[in-house]
Amino acid sequence: MARSLGINFIVVPRLHNEQDSIDAARNFLSMAWIDEEHCAQGVGCVDSYCKEWDEKHGTYKSQPVHSRASHGSDPAKRYYRKPKPQSAWVA
Repeated sequence: MARSLGINFIVVPRLHNEQDSIDAARNFLSMAWIDEEHCAQGVGCVDSYCKEWDEKHGTYKSQPVHSRASHGSDPAKRYYRKPKPQSAWVA
């Protein structure tokens, strides 16, 4: 039905390495302009996104803290790794 309305979806493959998704979102967000008023909830999630500290080993764990912030940041990690349109590729 969506296709008949001119809406085309791009299926984004799941990355097995969470850090690749995080890096893609960080790279894009460093260049993005975001309307803080209309995107306040999402900005709050991205600002609060963090890894958990492992006291025993004195380092951060490899996975982020599972919280409201991690759930709210997931769309950014998925969106910014989508394939670029053909016209955006540099030869």
